Amino acid sequence: MQTRWLVLVALSGCVEPAGGPGVDAPVDLEPPRTEALPLAAPDPANNPRTPAKIALGRLLFWDPVLSGDRDVACATCHDPAFGYADPRASSTTVGGRNSMTVLNAAWNGAVAGHTQPDCEQAPMFWDNRARSLEQQARGPLMAADEMMGDRYTAATILPELIARLQAIPDYVARFEAVYGAGQINETTIL
Repeated sequence: MQTRWLVLVALSGCVEPAGGPGVDAPVDLEPPRTEALPLAAPDPANNPRTPAKIALGRLLFWDPVLSGDRDVACATCHDPAFGYADPRASSTTVGGRNSMTVLNAAWNGAVAGHTQPDCEQAPMFWDNRARSLEQQARGPLMAADEMMGDRYTAATILPELIARLQAIPDYVARFEAVYGAGQINETTIL
């Protein structure tokens, strides 16, 4: 730490003061001020969080039932032990992509001066190809080289996942408690 300050002090002597040669300018060594994110992530207006919904989402995150071959879960590549990312150069999915962290994804789209990002328009993925957490969650489920695998198509995977969840009494009860009877569908899964 002392070495860094010495280098900073030494380099500051190389910069000509604002008032010209021979004028001592004050040196501001304070870091710029930033605002911390609020403690709670925002909820989309049409999808407020509840304890039951959080519990259901947590189960789905860890359950490989959402992958075409039932062999990987969201948590397979977004491992909490590694900051909800994957430390390997290639993830265990079919395509072997490196998976970035999902931490703080709810803050995507935050703009300086605003306390909340626009949850329905927040850019997701490195190339901004999705515009909400729900659209982001849809991507891996529908990608052959991620969770879908090659046994299903984009047209057949979601009906398959809906049928799988409807066949599991615990999921039927949990979806009913959160969304009402008969509400296991693409929207509620995402």
